[in-house]
Amino acid sequence: MSNLFHHSIGRCLHLPQYFQSVYTSSGFTILLFALLWLNSCGNKKTRDEVMDKEVKEYRAFYQTMKKYRIAPFDTTLTQTEHHLTLHPNDAVAQAFYGRLQYDAGDLDKALAAYKKAIQYNSRYTMGYIGAGSIHNIKNELDSAEHFLKLGLANGDTSAYGHLGLAFVNMKRDNAEAALAFVDSALTKRDSLPMVYAGLCLVAHRFAKKELATTLYQKAVLCGMSDTLFYKEVLKGNFSIDSFYRKNSY
Repeated sequence: MSNLFHHSIGRCLHLPQYFQSVYTSSGFTILLFALLWLNSCGNKKTRDEVMDKEVKEYRAFYQTMKKYRIAPFDTTLTQTEHHLTLHPNDAVAQAFYGRLQYDAGDLDKALAAYKKAIQYNSRYTMGYIGAGSIHNIKNELDSAEHFLKLGLANGDTSAYGHLGLAFVNMKRDNAEAALAFVDSALTKRDSLPMVYAGLCLVAHRFAKKELATTLYQKAVLCGMSDTLFYKEVLKGNFSIDSFYRKNSY
């Protein structure tokens, strides 16, 4: 084994000069490989320790998300911000932070967080849907449509993208497109009151009374309880976003 090889190994392992000179002797080849093996074991232990630490951190954050709306809002926000200081590239955490900022009423921070989720994972569809929804609330319809369609193009299987596009076209007074997105949303599996309530509003807006009645009944069956406030939304006295916010959807 060449002296050059021995010296190279010593430098790569960041060993003292004494050990590097020892490796120039062929008589210490066995010692060399023994140290290499020990070094690799130490590196493996370090890697395992790092992985264990990160697993614990992600498990803790999973519990934070799981307790959403059960734990105090400030606690959830603080824990999410702490997780993001450790893992700023976590797209799921960024999107969750966007939802928290939406709940807090800061649409600009919510939008920034959803866009960070997209930046860190361009295939994460909820980043697109979240960004599109915020643009929709702000009546920035072209941007809303752009992000919502990107969400669908990236494989979103929920009803939210279709619901958002139904809202965009309702605001544009495009009945045909809006109702087409109502139909496509109904092919998805999201049997949630917020979805049916939103679709009902679109159907009501374009005087599709039978469809609106069916969707209203489905919303109630799925747990929509604040029917008095929702009827004010149908009358145009409040926005659908104010209904969602008031009922924590």
